[in-house]
Amino acid sequence: GAWRRELGLTLYAGQHLPGQLYGGNSLELYHPASGVRISFCALEALRSWAGLDCAPVPHLSPSAPLPAWDYTFTTAYPGAVAVAPPGAGVPSQPDGTTFYARAAVDLADGPARLRRPLCKCRGASGRPPLVPVSDPHPLADCEPAPPSPPPPPRWRRAAEELDLASLLRERGDAPPEFCDSVDLWEDNLDPQSRSTLRVRVVCTGSLLLASLRCFVRVNGVAARVVDTRYLLRPDSVLRARSWREGRWAELAGEGAPSHVDLGPDEDSLAAARLPVVRPPLTELLRLPTAARPGRGGGGG
Repeated sequence: GAWRRELGLTLYAGQHLPGQLYGGNSLELYHPASGVRISFCALEALRSWAGLDCAPVPHLSPSAPLPAWDYTFTTAYPGAVAVAPPGAGVPSQPDGTTFYARAAVDLADGPARLRRPLCKCRGASGRPPLVPVSDPHPLADCEPAPPSPPPPPRWRRAAEELDLASLLRERGDAPPEFCDSVDLWEDNLDPQSRSTLRVRVVCTGSLLLASLRCFVRVNGVAARVVDTRYLLRPDSVLRARSWREGRWAELAGEGAPSHVDLGPDEDSLAAARLPVVRPPLTELLRLPTAARPGRGGGGG
């Protein structure tokens, strides 16, 4: 289907999409004063997965061949930043704009040749016209092109640390004003092995917190937790990204069976137990306090 074509997946290689793909789900965080929007959706996350091409996790059985592709759908997708109104341009269906290089299997064979012109009309200069010759003033009634959308603000490295748990503890027992989670996909690799991508948002008075987590568990082999956390403030956004990964023993304990049930919060357990394998990255995005002209735009 369209999703496979967009991502360059082939049945020949045994590639497939996540078993439960929530392509219509998305989460958007919008800053009205600047027009900056932070969005999360499954299609962009899968594009990031395809571009990352992470090394496949081997299967538990030593006799099983090494997988030829990343069947765990590990992605470092952090969300997308754009200067755009809510709901504008967040893709829920493939549109052919993927950056993932697909094999050119449908190109014609042989050397390239220029196609003969379809029209032999000539203008006063003797050259083929660029606009219809029937209109003597083709540009007279044309409206000026709309201004190009402004680019989103740039992320800058920051020394500040982002600890969502501490921020929530400071609130004490006060319940959050709003709390929700949005599933982007879930794939059951085998019983109790799974891969999930989920984004959560919590609003507690003056704080707006968001967390995007890719969790991978391969029974008896390894586990991964790729986190992107956000703290949104009136004039800035703090973003922290981390990658944790480890052996099965580091998650379940030495001598643990390969199919142990770690409970409903196994992703949080993995985030607490697995070592950091890539240096954490914290970035700051300054938000303009005045509305920016124009609409649209994109970035990540």
